[in-house]
Amino acid sequence: MAGLREIQNRIRSIQDTRKITNAMYLISSTKLKKARKELAETEPYFYALQNVIRRIQRHLPNMESPYFEKEGHQSKKTGLLVISGDKGLAGAYNHNIMKMADTFLKDPSREVHLFVIGETGRQFFASQHIPIEENFQYTAQDPTFNRARWIAGILLERYLSGDLDEIHVLYTRMENVMQSVAKDKRVLPITKPDMHGMAIPV
Repeated sequence: MAGLREIQNRIRSIQDTRKITNAMYLISSTKLKKARKELAETEPYFYALQNVIRRIQRHLPNMESPYFEKEGHQSKKTGLLVISGDKGLAGAYNHNIMKMADTFLKDPSREVHLFVIGETGRQFFASQHIPIEENFQYTAQDPTFNRARWIAGILLERYLSGDLDEIHVLYTRMENVMQSVAKDKRVLPITKPDMHGMAIPV
């Protein structure tokens, strides 16, 4: 049977752990509120831009651009931008993204070129001995417009030079506080819209 001093030490240890856990919860809540605020401020611009592109395509259907999908387009060389977190202990947040990326890598019809944001993603692919073309460090923790433009510039250069036939972004979309869903978004080439409907995919 445990002595009185041992019981007291356990009680203090539990109390200290509770204080640390509460502090972590407060920090996480603050970061979550900030992220949701930034998302709410960014999304309207993103969807408005999608609408503008679709209107241009609708009124100028014969316009030629390297960014628009051509008839008979074949995607063999795929650029895959995988966005993961820098830390684990995030439930299915990172796992679902890695699982989705693994599906691309196992597709024999694709030549996949990996571009990774997040330390968790880098460690996963390194453990599987899968080569990474670019590892964008310090971006998941502190995303900025300048870093996004830098990453986009690298991918666009590879696409326009013909090194990549298409570019996909694998990311996690937060549906609500309790639920997040892994998403695959092909950003290039841009698919021509259906003239019978102008619905925007999320």
